[in-house]
Amino acid sequence: MTQDLDQATVIDYLNQYLKWHNMPIEVNRDGICNGIATVYIQYALQGKEKKFWELIEQIVSLKPKANMEAEINQFVYDVVLALHIEHFGYKLSQSTSMQALTINNKSMYSSFDFAITTSTHHWQKILKEIDLRPNEMMKISSTNHSIAIKKTEKGYRVFDPNYSKGVREFADEIALVHELYYNVFNFRNRFYLPVGPMGMSVSIIRHPEDMSPRVYPEVTKLYDKYLSQQNINDESYVWFGNSTNTLQKAAASINDEGVINHLLAKGAKDNNWKAAAVAIANNNHKSLRALIGNNKDTVMFQTFFMFALEEGREEIVDTLYDLKKALPLYSSQAIVAAAKGGNSHLLAKVIDYYERTHAGLSQLDFAISAAIPSGSVESVKLLVSKYEQASGALTAEQHLNYLLKAIRCNQPYMVSYFIKNVPPKRLKQIHISTRSAEHTHLFITEELEKHHVPMTNNAKAVIAQKRHIPLDYMSQLGIYLAKFTDFIREVILQQDGVYANAPTPKKP
Repeated sequence: MTQDLDQATVIDYLNQYLKWHNMPIEVNRDGICNGIATVYIQYALQGKEKKFWELIEQIVSLKPKANMEAEINQFVYDVVLALHIEHFGYKLSQSTSMQALTINNKSMYSSFDFAITTSTHHWQKILKEIDLRPNEMMKISSTNHSIAIKKTEKGYRVFDPNYSKGVREFADEIALVHELYYNVFNFRNRFYLPVGPMGMSVSIIRHPEDMSPRVYPEVTKLYDKYLSQQNINDESYVWFGNSTNTLQKAAASINDEGVINHLLAKGAKDNNWKAAAVAIANNNHKSLRALIGNNKDTVMFQTFFMFALEEGREEIVDTLYDLKKALPLYSSQAIVAAAKGGNSHLLAKVIDYYERTHAGLSQLDFAISAAIPSGSVESVKLLVSKYEQASGALTAEQHLNYLLKAIRCNQPYMVSYFIKNVPPKRLKQIHISTRSAEHTHLFITEELEKHHVPMTNNAKAVIAQKRHIPLDYMSQLGIYLAKFTDFIREVILQQDGVYANAPTPKKP
């Protein structure tokens, strides 16, 4: 490696690369470490660590070597896929994102999952018992960070996206745990002093074609050995992160009813439904079933249903329905929540439920609007169909309002869907500020131009920049001045950067 490439630098380079290639997405600190660590594991399992660093270096240049462009695009796609897994599959989560990546067209998966909040001394023993093998990779996560670990002849090789020099080696479990506690995850107690337990999850990932025999420790026996009634509900804290305990961490990373029941039997408590919430967020429906048990509290079920619907978690909704035997929400609440989730199959099931129970469908126009940010055109088509069955065709003005929201939300396929039903006269009354044009995906601006939506000269110059067309000095200066004016209007004065002028009144 020739450059310092810590997480902040990689984020900057990835965003520049995405912007250069007009990809409508940005990466940020939330989850980027998981995405990069997971892709590192993918390359390391194939013996391609050197290639991993070559691709990172090429991204820095923004204009990679022609013979590497396809590899780099795939690399960036895999990082974004692992980072924003919820956009690509409703059954996966950050804890199972490796399943979205493949080696030789076979999905990666975790062979062993474990989570616990306990002392550094216990973690040293746990890692020794797990006994990571050279043909395996270990992903360790706290509440806000993830790293990858490989076993080598020298001990443990740690890849942390925050390391400026790539990887570091540690001779044994004692040195490794010390590094994890003080430097990688920065554990604290509730007063933010560097003392207290470590709350982490561990996943062991092997090459999907590696079928060699391997016996892992039994998770419940590890809990029996390292947990007692005195420490089972201990909380761990990290700098600039949330607190967690064993039950919450297990519910987030292990989808096993038996494991959760074992923890509950040992005295683990789910205060304020925090463990249940992370189980829902990570689609761990088996763990959620154990956490709910025989509880039939309606308010709890309403809360869980709303969260699951908004996350698009169909298996969670099915589990909740199986336990409650009903959907305890007004139809408008449930349908809008499912619309936000963007899972069209789940939305169809919810609508079917209310049609079968003769509860009626209401506020479908709000549900259409709620579905737009999800990007699920299938959800919108379903809602429009149900709306038009009940209330007649959407008006041109409704199509226009939905179109404007699709532009603001940067949803290209939504724009294509709604724009064809807006009269040309109204399209010509749309205004897009220079600042908004800069943040709008190139596909959308091209679609708007194709339908003769007017653009200011500065907005056109911004679009030209996205096409990598050189601009003269005066054009660039005009863009900067227009963006500053737009900033005052949109951020300081809270005026919208995308809107349509009122229709011209008809002459009497």
